[in-house]
Amino acid sequence: MPPAISRFNAFARLRRELEEARTELQDRKLIDEAKAEGTVDSGLDTRYACFFILAAINGLSVWYQRGGSDSAEYIAEVFADMTMGMLEGTEGRRRPPKRRKSQNGRPKAS
Repeated sequence: MPPAISRFNAFARLRRELEEARTELQDRKLIDEAKAEGTVDSGLDTRYACFFILAAINGLSVWYQRGGSDSAEYIAEVFADMTMGMLEGTEGRRRPPKRRKSQNGRPKAS
């Protein structure tokens, strides 16, 4: 198989895997499962963790260049390592009380 077709197939496979991960993240299944297993702190805010990871994944399209100095496989491995490090190394944070709005619709000063 010519190298260009092989690289295209690898890129297409990574793209499908990213789309699957994106879908699962949006459903919040992956992080909730990791919390249930004890891999991730149960107090971690699932919604914000998903936003954080999705922003990293979506940012790839801004700077990634096919044929650049690093392969798509290497970048995927580095991102996976960093994501797992973030998830496994972050303790949950207590959510502050909701801010009450004043009559004019702006948050009340504390």
